[in-house]
Amino acid sequence: MREPHLPKVVVIGGSIAGLSTGIALRCLGCDVQIYERSPTSLRGRGGGLVVQYEMLDWMASHGIATLATLSIPGVERQFLDRNGKVIQRFADSTPFTSWDAVFDQLRAAFPEERYHRGCECVRLSTAGARPVAEFASGERAEADLVIGADGVGSVVRRHLFPGVHPTYAGYVAWRGVYPESLAPAEVVETLARRFTMFQARDFHLLSYLIPGEHGEVEAGSRRLNWVWYWNTDEERELPEILLDSDGRRHQSSVPSGKVQPQHIALLQQRAEQHLPAVLAQLVRSTPEPFVQVIYDSRTPAMSRGAVAILGDSACIVRPHTAAGTSKASGDAVSLAQHLQAASFDLSVALPLWQTERLAVAERLIHHGWRLAHNSGLGK
Repeated sequence: MREPHLPKVVVIGGSIAGLSTGIALRCLGCDVQIYERSPTSLRGRGGGLVVQYEMLDWMASHGIATLATLSIPGVERQFLDRNGKVIQRFADSTPFTSWDAVFDQLRAAFPEERYHRGCECVRLSTAGARPVAEFASGERAEADLVIGADGVGSVVRRHLFPGVHPTYAGYVAWRGVYPESLAPAEVVETLARRFTMFQARDFHLLSYLIPGEHGEVEAGSRRLNWVWYWNTDEERELPEILLDSDGRRHQSSVPSGKVQPQHIALLQQRAEQHLPAVLAQLVRSTPEPFVQVIYDSRTPAMSRGAVAILGDSACIVRPHTAAGTSKASGDAVSLAQHLQAASFDLSVALPLWQTERLAVAERLIHHGWRLAHNSGLGK
């Protein structure tokens, strides 16, 4: 019996989705190269994450990370009123981690020589026998399979489905992290090991502990993470928010250290006006908050020929589901499983894979819409 032909794979995008894909396919013996547009490390691009056990199980089974090394367990979930009084509290052992912690573990598990920084994919060519990724530098990469894991502004998605565009959901997420060691004792006492929430008519704020900057999970070395969802007018407010302090306009987020001072001042003012004192103090203390725009997007398919997309490149789920990162990882693991089951016959594996994963995305998309609506957020 002939051995199956193991495909040469080019992955566009070197974030969590791309790394999960690269690791999953390399475990099968595939020749994988990852191309990331950023010339520098992606560390520091995100805040806290809720650990989903599906993703953790996969990372643990591949020797990448364990629950103990990656996350901080919660004990309770609490809801505060405007005066900071606990109006509801119940046991909740949800584990929390950080984007950096997950990224660092995945990045360490993928070979350096196969991870190419500063490679901006500008177009795909599918006219020949195999797809070719073309980069701004003039470099070209031909493969048996090209996978787009390049996020909200995916170049690969635009090639497959030029009529599909992410749509603004009507609100943004202001985010920040603050070292536990610098926070006042009363703030740590109120928020540590608790999933804390505050709900108002048109915004929603949550907070929890995450690992330290370099993955530390010990008390005193962790960070307080907060996320403040706020309805934001698309024409009057959003364009100004997405213009950073250097005059550069962003599409989906403005990173820490680049938000214009007047927006930070307004955020702090709103915190004083609308938040319980303990949460207002946390927001005020955060020197460099950042902002992410909430988008909706779903594609009619996740593959065409020898080109596929996954993670946010294909379908974006609202963050309230706490499933965006695990969905991307699940897309990658499922793709590897279907390829192996089909002896790497793309014409068999890709249709079965996309049927399964589109169904997962559809459920999460509708769940996210319901959660946002219940919190008075978005359209």
